[in-house]
Amino acid sequence: MCKCFNKQQLGLLVLGSLMCGQTAIAGNDWRWGVTPYLWGSDIDYDAQVNDGRVGGSVAFSDLVDQLEGALQVHVEGHSPGPWGVFGDLTYIALSDTITTGVGARVDTDTDVTLVELGGVYTASEGVDILFGVRSLGLDMEIAVTPPGAVISADPSLVDALLGVRFSGDLSDRWGYLVRADVSGGDSEGTWNVLAGASLNFGAKGNKRALFGYRHMEIETEREGASNLAVELTMSGPIAGVEFAF
Repeated sequence: MCKCFNKQQLGLLVLGSLMCGQTAIAGNDWRWGVTPYLWGSDIDYDAQVNDGRVGGSVAFSDLVDQLEGALQVHVEGHSPGPWGVFGDLTYIALSDTITTGVGARVDTDTDVTLVELGGVYTASEGVDILFGVRSLGLDMEIAVTPPGAVISADPSLVDALLGVRFSGDLSDRWGYLVRADVSGGDSEGTWNVLAGASLNFGAKGNKRALFGYRHMEIETEREGASNLAVELTMSGPIAGVEFAF
């Protein structure tokens, strides 16, 4: 399995870079934040390809042993006015091999890529409206030997995204963040919630430690040469560090 982005996702990333470049040129007063983070999510999945069905639950502690690659980062910029832009990338590559009680070997490869790009409108202090697109790339391959059967699926979906975010200060250094959003289009529906706290640190006050909990559910169904239905749930603690400039 190729551990790379498809053309659609790469195009979205390029579009995001262009948006950032254009807004930066538009004015020098934009405020930017880059947040590398870790989402320690458990993964529950149920996939059906034609008459073949697989599913299960993988805890984050087990994912560490199966992890082949990961990249998670959030970028956001705000103008002096109410408008802003954001981009978010979550990429996880997993691989595992197990032997069943009857001597069969099961090899699994799974790549999950989530890309979000959009805008931010500050409706009032501490209340942001989020809008844009969410791209999901899910590349799954399951091989059973013997008899040599292979089940694979590689849907690439793009949804329209709409959400709201609440944030504010609890003290001079502590703050809170709550986000909820939904998206739909190519998928049958996706919803995502995040709640957490932040701690400002650093001599210049331009760094924030962020930590909380995130839950996302994705459901998709597609008909074609291979009928595909996938339900994917990702849920667990999240932590990162924002660098502002």
